[in-house]
Amino acid sequence: MPTAFEVDLKGLDKIVKKLRELGPKVERSALRRASRKAMNIVRDAARAKVKTADDPATAENIAKNIVVQESSRRSKTVGGVVMRVGVLGGARDTNLGGLVGVKNLKDNPGGDTWYWRFLEFGTEQQAAQPFMRPALEENTDNVTDTMAVELNKALDKLAQ
Repeated sequence: MPTAFEVDLKGLDKIVKKLRELGPKVERSALRRASRKAMNIVRDAARAKVKTADDPATAENIAKNIVVQESSRRSKTVGGVVMRVGVLGGARDTNLGGLVGVKNLKDNPGGDTWYWRFLEFGTEQQAAQPFMRPALEENTDNVTDTMAVELNKALDKLAQ
């Protein structure tokens, strides 16, 4: 079963405090921009890692389906901005024999890559070849640094 990873940026208290003083609209915009840029690092690392595991003989391409999205529902719940990196079409429920909330997975940029979970988590017959989890674990420092730099840029831009 997939495990969620969360990164809570604790070292940015001063920056976040300054952003909050500017108002919720500006704060949300700056946080969204900075977190998307930071999570693009994880997306790019995951794409690079999966290229070695994905079968080039098939028309489907998992790397093309790895994207960064804001989770607006979770953002409202936690009172901030929640960005996630995932694979388009990854919500296949094999117990129900179909897809959950998805119309046509063949329309995704990389095609119908619902099987990415078998690579990431493995099966009884196939060892796991994780690419999403290591992409985050190996880049946590880069994500944090990029987030701090981007938030500082946003504050500098607003201070002008």
